[in-house]
Amino acid sequence: MDDYQSIASKGQRLAFAHILVGFALIVAGIVDILQLESYFGYSCFGIWVGIWMCITGGLGISATKMFRTSTTNIYAALFMAFSIVSSVSGLLISSFYGTTELRAFSITMVILGALEFSIGIAASVCCCLMKPCTCCCCVSPDERRPLVYPPRVQPILVDRQTNYVAVVVPP
Repeated sequence: MDDYQSIASKGQRLAFAHILVGFALIVAGIVDILQLESYFGYSCFGIWVGIWMCITGGLGISATKMFRTSTTNIYAALFMAFSIVSSVSGLLISSFYGTTELRAFSITMVILGALEFSIGIAASVCCCLMKPCTCCCCVSPDERRPLVYPPRVQPILVDRQTNYVAVVVPP
C-alpha cells in the first residue's frame, strides 16, 4: 500500500504541474491573440491546449487520492489517456511555434510545449504504475484464479499474458 501511496503522491504533483502549465498556456494564448503575430494565436491554439491541460490536471487530482477505489481507477485511466493527448499537444505547440521567428514569445511557447510533453509522459507512466485496469491487463501471476467450470469438470488455469492453458490436477 505504501508503494501505491508514493506513486499517488507523485501523480498529485504531476496533476498540479498540469494545472500550472495549463494556466500559463492560457495566459500565453491570450497574449498571442492580442499580438496576432501567428496563425496559431488567431485560432486560439494556446488557450485550447491550456484548457485541456487544466482538465487533465483536475482528472489527475481526482485520480490520485491516497486510497484506492473503483472510481479512482476510472479517473486514473482517464488521467493517463488525457496525459497522452496533452503530451502530443505539447509536441504540436513546440513544433508550431518553433518554426516561427525566434522571438521571446515563441521561445516561451516552445518551452511550455516541452514542459507539457514531459509532464504528460511522466503522468502517463505514473498512471500505468498505479495499475488502474487490474481487471484485464496488470494482474500479477499470484493473482491468477481458475476459471469458473461446471461440476465434474477438471479446473483449468489460463495464463493471461501468454494465453496458455494449464490443467490443474487435484491431489
